[in-house]
Amino acid sequence: MIQSISVKSKLIVPPNIRPQIDETLEGFADACNQILEIAKKEKCYNTTKLHHLVYKPVRAATGLKANHVCQAIRRVVGNSKASKQVHVFRPTSISLDVRTFKYVEDGQTVGITLKSGRVNFKLSIGGYQIALLRGQNLTSATLNKTRQGDYYINFVVEIDTPPTGKTPKVIGVDLGRRDIATTSSGKAWNGGKLQATCPNLTVNRRFKANALEALDEFSRGFLAESNDFRKISITPLAVSWLTKLGHLGLQLHLKT
Repeated sequence: MIQSISVKSKLIVPPNIRPQIDETLEGFADACNQILEIAKKEKCYNTTKLHHLVYKPVRAATGLKANHVCQAIRRVVGNSKASKQVHVFRPTSISLDVRTFKYVEDGQTVGITLKSGRVNFKLSIGGYQIALLRGQNLTSATLNKTRQGDYYINFVVEIDTPPTGKTPKVIGVDLGRRDIATTSSGKAWNGGKLQATCPNLTVNRRFKANALEALDEFSRGFLAESNDFRKISITPLAVSWLTKLGHLGLQLHLKT
């Protein structure tokens, strides 16, 4: 089974190259916003049809490379299918394909096509990432700019993962109240009894807490005042709960 993962690496960008990257990011975001506006107006989210509508005017307006415009079209179409759609694209990332970037494993560098042309960057990369990229035929990546002003590239790597084996000890748990748990064999435990008991448990907890509070107040008043019950001062709430306890047939044994 093939699985796609992202391998992130920081770009070492000289100060004089930063404006070129920012210019490309701004042009790509502008292209996406123009394409999105046309797509909404024409109600067109088919990649091929949208390409014929926007390619020439958007490229002329932004000055982007041909492949950058094509990637902008794909991003807008992909955004229309996403559950959380973007209404305004910001200059924080740009999609790259095999024609707009090239990873060089020997020198740990990457060449990226900007509006001004191809620029090579050194990578600040760790051994784990190098191992994942070793021998890979990379065809997709994303150039990102963080809020702190750093630049990263995310390479898309395809790795072969063995299928997970089956185990006889699997249980699926239903977090609802009708079925507490269901096993992979189909056996289920009904939660009807628990559902009927829970409200009573809640009432019992509340009753117990209030009763204990009343008893505590009664005992504190008894010890503080006197052994004479007529001098004990307790609140009406405590009296009501002591009355309830009496109705339940509970006997209070007070030791002087």
